[in-house]
Amino acid sequence: MTDHRNAMGGDKGCGINGIMNDASLFEATKEEKEVSLQEREEDEYQRRSPGRQLEPLHQCECNSQLPPLEETIEFKNPNHDEHQETELRELRKRLESLRKRRRRIQQLARIDCVNQQELLLERLNERRRDRNRIVDEYVSAWKGRDSAAFFLDCARRWNVLNDCFYIWIDGKNSFATINGCRLGAEAVPLPTELLISERERHGSNINNVSPRSKSKWVSATTKNATATTANGNGESGNSPPRSRLLRLFGSNDYTKNNSVTVTSLSRKVSPAPAMTKPTRVPWLEVNAALGHACLLLEILQESSSKNAGTGMKFTHELRPMGSTSKIGIRFGTPNSGTGVLAAATGFGSILSINSTNNITNGTAPVIYNLFFEEASAFSFFKKNTRDFNWALQAFLQCIAEAAAQQTDKTIAIPHVIRHEKTTSDYHISKKNGNRAIDNSANHLNGGEWTIGGLSICYHPSQTTAVGNTMNSQGGGGVTGAGSATGESAINSPALEWTKACRYLLTDLKWLVAYSAKHVDR
Repeated sequence: MTDHRNAMGGDKGCGINGIMNDASLFEATKEEKEVSLQEREEDEYQRRSPGRQLEPLHQCECNSQLPPLEETIEFKNPNHDEHQETELRELRKRLESLRKRRRRIQQLARIDCVNQQELLLERLNERRRDRNRIVDEYVSAWKGRDSAAFFLDCARRWNVLNDCFYIWIDGKNSFATINGCRLGAEAVPLPTELLISERERHGSNINNVSPRSKSKWVSATTKNATATTANGNGESGNSPPRSRLLRLFGSNDYTKNNSVTVTSLSRKVSPAPAMTKPTRVPWLEVNAALGHACLLLEILQESSSKNAGTGMKFTHELRPMGSTSKIGIRFGTPNSGTGVLAAATGFGSILSINSTNNITNGTAPVIYNLFFEEASAFSFFKKNTRDFNWALQAFLQCIAEAAAQQTDKTIAIPHVIRHEKTTSDYHISKKNGNRAIDNSANHLNGGEWTIGGLSICYHPSQTTAVGNTMNSQGGGGVTGAGSATGESAINSPALEWTKACRYLLTDLKWLVAYSAKHVDR
């Protein structure tokens, strides 16, 4: 049996051989247990019957039935091989099933890992997408902040007065305008060549010029030349805004001049005529422009008192009332001599603070019309022109005081405002050729107010050259006496007054710019 165990134990190996050896060893151990059990039973039987002689083991009945061990082993070996093969087949099946199960588990684990990986990748993509969205929102917010800061900076520079009181120059007739209302008596229209391109100026045909090189009104006028000629009153649907504004005030001088321009441009660009009829402005439009200017100056005074606390103080009182505005004049003579109220440097005033306060507090204002009222047969003794000139000079003095009282002492208005004192040789000033004009009746507070070297006073009795004829209008109109040259028309007092009004609106526009610059101070 020991040899059998050794023989069985010597065949141990790995894998299937090892399993077979383990099975054979198990069977041999089982048989040994059975033999040991039989031997113990025989010994127990002999102890219980001591008088009976023991028989040899091979003669015993129980032993007679048992074959020898070698025979038993040899007899049981075939069954053992079958049983071993059966167990091997079962073990192989079990091993195969375990392998299949392991492969299935590995496959399921791999699928689960892939699913988990996809889920994690989806979450990662979502987080990256959220991060990119947040970064984009952050960048967009910063850009929006920069844009808002830029627009805020631009908005701080905006001034509502620039939109409410639009001051500009009429390029057609050199009039200064405020909200579309011209301020001035008359002006000579610009030559036609200034409204067209350089190619047309040298005599080229208009039809050969590209539309971009043409002026806006020249192209529109040329295009509607046939319609204008066919129309009885010479008006076209695509007329310039100045023509429509002029018709609004009841004048058609511009349309008459426009028809002449159409006739000349339809053939060929001709050189500038030697004599051009000046364009005159109705008093309704002039009075409306003065009302806008008076309202603008009063708003500047109120805004300065709100921002700075002290505000600007004027010698005279402004009373804007549209085209019938008025001004309260306080008469008094300044203490200082002849000087500049608001020079180009913008420093100082000939009226000291004490003298201004004395005039303001001690003198009651006298109301004058800041509009021109045409004289009638029932107002023979009414001095409309003198009162209008006094009101203009008082208004000009208020503009000069506004420039002198600005916070920034480096302010320089473009056109100097002076108060020329009356002297013995100043009562008669020579203008318009050899004709002498006595302007002493229009002096205010002992002198005459000028702007840019030009008097702000209006003289309706002076002459203006219109062709070779003598045109005169009493009282409210601009009168004219002729010369054959255009020099007298250019140097006419009416044109100089128009230029002085243009200087006045220019200085007023600079004051608006100064108030917008120092709005926070």
